[in-house]
Amino acid sequence: MNAGSQRTVIARTDQHFSIDFTIGRRMGTVRAVQSDLDDLFRALADPSRRHIVERLGIGSTSVTELARPLSMSLPGVMQHLVVLERCGVVSSTKRGRVRTCSLEPAALVPVEHWASARRADWERRLDGLALYLDEGERD
Repeated sequence: MNAGSQRTVIARTDQHFSIDFTIGRRMGTVRAVQSDLDDLFRALADPSRRHIVERLGIGSTSVTELARPLSMSLPGVMQHLVVLERCGVVSSTKRGRVRTCSLEPAALVPVEHWASARRADWERRLDGLALYLDEGERD
């Protein structure tokens, strides 16, 4: 396939079909970005993980401190941290017996971009609706 040709790929994922429209070699990048975004949304779908992210937004802290307001065991908190670490939202270091966790805000940028694009789409649509309604009142 030459660099300027288009192709459509339909791929079966865990729970749905995804359709990627790409040009040339960019397909791997598009799929990787979509997969990363899916992983981020799955990680942030859990209220306990969102609480952990919010707490780490204040500053780095130990796993014990993260577990204190949550009604779960340290191993339970560690399982949530593993999910957050896999998608890059949280990093941790271990010094002696203390594991300290930190937020990695740059990992949340794809979510911010996705939400901003959706907001811009709806603002554009609502602006168009307002113009249409204004024109109807003038008639």
